[in-house]
Amino acid sequence: MSCINFFEIVAYIKKYSRGGTDAVRKLKTYRACGASLMALDIAMCAAVTQMVLSERTVVHEGVMIFVSAMYTFYKAITAVTNLVKARNVNDPIVQSLRNVNIADALISVISLETAMLASFGQGEDLKALQALTGFAVCAITVAIGIIMIIRANSRLKKLSAKPPPGTNRKRKNKFFGIALLSRL
Repeated sequence: MSCINFFEIVAYIKKYSRGGTDAVRKLKTYRACGASLMALDIAMCAAVTQMVLSERTVVHEGVMIFVSAMYTFYKAITAVTNLVKARNVNDPIVQSLRNVNIADALISVISLETAMLASFGQGEDLKALQALTGFAVCAITVAIGIIMIIRANSRLKKLSAKPPPGTNRKRKNKFFGIALLSRL
């Protein structure tokens, strides 16, 4: 579950989401990205379960563990930086990419934890720690997907409740008579 796969999914969804205004298409893309994130989380949960239950571990030799750690820290720092930068941006596409980036960084943390426990664990069985971290990452990723779907649905309802731009509805003032009396 790499970052490239998520960006390909977002690009595909954006390309083929049709109908409505630009805001509606962006919100549909945001919702579809949340659903895709939840669907890919199923594969991640299966991988975490297999990692915890299996006796085989991947041991990184020499410098590779440090390269893996640098990559994980880079992904985490980039995800937090993008989260802060895009905090006030109301574009659903930017928000979906930010959320995907956070999920990707969390997956990198699981990978690093597994590699470090295999390399530096000194024979200790820390399957409970791996299971707890894996469950937490899966839960956070599912929560991100659910929040994305809920936000997109509520924003789409608000957009459908608004009159289309260009329609000019005149409001009747209930207090029109009072306003006339006050001018006298």
